[in-house]
Parts: sequence; structure tokens; C-alpha cells
Amino acid sequence: MTATQRSTPEPAFMELDFAAIGDMLVRLPAISAMLRHTNLGSTLDYISAEVGPHEREMEFVRDVLTMKTADVCEKWYGGREHAARLAGALVDYAMAE
Repeated sequence: MTATQRSTPEPAFMELDFAAIGDMLVRLPAISAMLRHTNLGSTLDYISAEVGPHEREMEFVRDVLTMKTADVCEKWYGGREHAARLAGALVDYAMAE
């Protein structure tokens, strides 16, 4: 078995359009306020129709706002341990700046 065969697949979040996710998250509170909703989760259905080619990104946003942390980490980050290592690397990168 080669090193390539042993490597794990990229976590699902790596295939997402981060700009589209950011756009959804920026619009979500404003739409929620306009609709007089008390929480952002109840507003997701209203922006789901607008996502166009970004269905996976909408799924990610919905999951982040509605699922338990462990479930989000498993589905999108390849498990809690991988998510924790990623967070540690991001902190290291930020501290080096």
C-alpha cells in the first residue's frame, strides 16, 4: 500500500465555496430581522430558494446552525479530532502573523 492509498480523503468542507457561505451568513440576520424571526434557524428556508448553484453551501450553513457540534465535525470535517487539529493549525497560523 502506498502513501497515497493510505491518505484519508479531504474533509467535505474543503469542497465548499467559502465566499458563498460568507454571503449567506451576512444576509441571514438581516432577512431574519425583516421577517421578525426570533432565531436564525427559522429563516433558513427563506434563503434556501435563493442559493442557486450553492446547495452544498446552504446545507453546510443549515447544519452548522441546527446540528450538534460532534455531528457537524463528523459530517463536514472528517471527525472531531481532525476538526480540532485544523483549529490548532489555524490558531498557530494566526499567531505567526
